[in-house]
Amino acid sequence: TKSNISKESIKKKIIKFYGNNQWTELQGLIYGEKILKADLYDNFKEVIKELKNNFKIFIISHKTRYPVLGEKINLRNSAKNFLKNNKISFCENELIDQKRIYFAETKQEKIDIIKGQKIDIFIDDLDEILSELPKNIKKIHFSRKKKNFMNFYKWQDIYKDLLSKKKLMLKEKIEKKINKKIKILKKINSGTNNEIYLIQINLKKFILKVYKNTKHKISFSKDLFFLQNTKDTKQTPVVRYHDEKLRFIIMDYIRGKKLKKITFNDIKKLVLFIYKIQPKILNYEKIKDKKIKFATDKISNINDIFNDIKLRINKTDQILKLNNKNLELINIHLFLKKFF
Repeated sequence: TKSNISKESIKKKIIKFYGNNQWTELQGLIYGEKILKADLYDNFKEVIKELKNNFKIFIISHKTRYPVLGEKINLRNSAKNFLKNNKISFCENELIDQKRIYFAETKQEKIDIIKGQKIDIFIDDLDEILSELPKNIKKIHFSRKKKNFMNFYKWQDIYKDLLSKKKLMLKEKIEKKINKKIKILKKINSGTNNEIYLIQINLKKFILKVYKNTKHKISFSKDLFFLQNTKDTKQTPVVRYHDEKLRFIIMDYIRGKKLKKITFNDIKKLVLFIYKIQPKILNYEKIKDKKIKFATDKISNINDIFNDIKLRINKTDQILKLNNKNLELINIHLFLKKFF
C-alpha cells in the first residue's frame, strides 16, 4: 500500500482486537490469493534495470510453501506469479534471473542461503534478519525509521547508495587481489559494457577497466586476449593485473591528447597501427569460444553495412507492429525506409 500506515501498526491492531491466529490467516490470504492485487514500490523496476548492470541481483525470501493457518494455497507459486505478472522474473527478458531466487522454510535457512551465496549487500525490512548476518555483509534496512542499520524507504535513494558502495567494495576487492593499495583519481568513461578509471598505485598512474556484469565476461576475455597478444608490437598498453572473477584489467597508462585537427601524418600513424596489429587477428582462431572471435559490428565489405541497415529496418517494422501509437517514430521510420 502507498498509505502512510505501516504494516507493523496494522499487525499490532489486528492482534490486539482479533488475536494472533487471525493475523496469521490474513497473511496467508494476502501473500496467497490476493497477492496479484499488490503494487510494486515506486521506481522499483527502473532501479533494478539500472542495478543489474552493476550487480548480480538475488531474491532470498523466508516463505513457507503453505500458510500455517487458513486455506492451503502454495505461497511460493503465488510469489512466482506476482513476479511473472510484473515482468520481473519467470518470464521473457527477466530483470532478475529466476535461478537467483530462493525461498526458505525458516528464517535460519534464509540466513544460511545468504551466507552460502556470498552476498555482499542485503536489503531487508526485518531488523532480526540483518542482525544475524555476518559483519562483512553491508546491510540496508528497508524502513521509514532508522533502527540499528542504515535505512531507506525509496528505491532511488537505495540506488544512489548502492552505486557508491559498489565503487568502495570493488576497490577493496581489487586491493586484496593485487595486494597493493590503489587510489581512484577519476572516472574516465562509463559505457554499457564497462567503466574506465584513472588510478594510482605507488604514485604511478594506471588504467583500471571494470566489466559491469557476467553478461560481459566475453568482452573481458576478448580484451584481455587482444592486449596480451599485441604487447610485442609496443602499440598497446601492457597488462599489469587482471582477474576473471572480479572482471577487471589494470594496464599501463599511456598519456594522449585530443586532436583538434587531423593531419595526414595522424592518418598515417593510424594506418601503421592497424597494419601492426592486423596479423594478431589470426590468433583469435585459437580461441575455443567462437563468440569472441570478432566484434559484432565487424565488416568485410560495403554489403555488410547495407545488410546491417536492412536488419535494423526489419526489426523496427516488427516493433511498430506491436506499438503503433508513436506517430513521430512512424514518420521518421517511413522516411528513412524510403530514403534507404
